[in-house]
Amino acid sequence: MRRPPRSDTHRHPRRLRRTPPQPQAGRRGAGPWIEVAFGGGDLVHLRETSDPDTVVTTTRAKWDAFALGVRAGEFDHFVEGP
Repeated sequence: MRRPPRSDTHRHPRRLRRTPPQPQAGRRGAGPWIEVAFGGGDLVHLRETSDPDTVVTTTRAKWDAFALGVRAGEFDHFVEGP
């Protein structure tokens, strides 16, 4: 029986370890940056450039919901000043 995908922080999957981070258009400043890799099945892997060995894995459906929320401004209050 196949285990459900983990959505917690865990060690780098081998398939991502062999792929060095590529420079992304639009990066500004020194970072750190969040890198996103779409894996097999419906998995999405995220890592921070300052800690590339730690990867957070989620599902494509959860990623899509998050991206819609970002576009809708649901998280803007985290970066707005007082």
